[in-house]
Amino acid sequence: MISDLQSVSPFQWRNQRLLWLAGFSHFALEVCHSFMPVLYPLLVVSMGLSYTQIGVLTLAISLTSSLLQPFCSTLSDRFGAGRVATFSILWLGLLMGVVSLAPNYIALIVLLMLASLGSSAYHPAGAELAASGRQARRGLSMSVFSVGGNLGAALSPLLVALGVSTLGIHAGLAIIPFAVLSSALLYSQFGQVAGGK
Repeated sequence: MISDLQSVSPFQWRNQRLLWLAGFSHFALEVCHSFMPVLYPLLVVSMGLSYTQIGVLTLAISLTSSLLQPFCSTLSDRFGAGRVATFSILWLGLLMGVVSLAPNYIALIVLLMLASLGSSAYHPAGAELAASGRQARRGLSMSVFSVGGNLGAALSPLLVALGVSTLGIHAGLAIIPFAVLSSALLYSQFGQVAGGK
């Protein structure tokens, strides 16, 4: 066992670490981004929204998160995938955390779209990180990356729902400390492993 560990090269250690960091970063992003279904019923009551307006919110989130990814991919090329992934989680987490403070429906849409820009910027960077660590086993890399995101998306509504009993509609505020701590951890780790790139 010890001889196996000693035979692992620094390059292999770096690749494995980068792989798990990419998976965790996707987990953190989705925890910060996927809880809105829990808040929709509360927003219907507090803002008097119709189901059509809730549908428009969901559409705005989905379109902003996905359609802008090709344009946001240039950020990774310019600033480094590690930096973009880290900043995207922080940006998205801070803005999603305060969505319940929006004073009206238009402000809510704008806030959700601005937050979702973080997801749009993150995904090209995260995919680049996942693929860069394992040239020989890219299938495994993308699987870990995808599982991290799916797990975060699955847990996000549950975690925020647990906060609803205490914070009510403002339960999303609990996401902010998680986003800050995750971003700080990732910033330091990506800096060590990949030089922020």
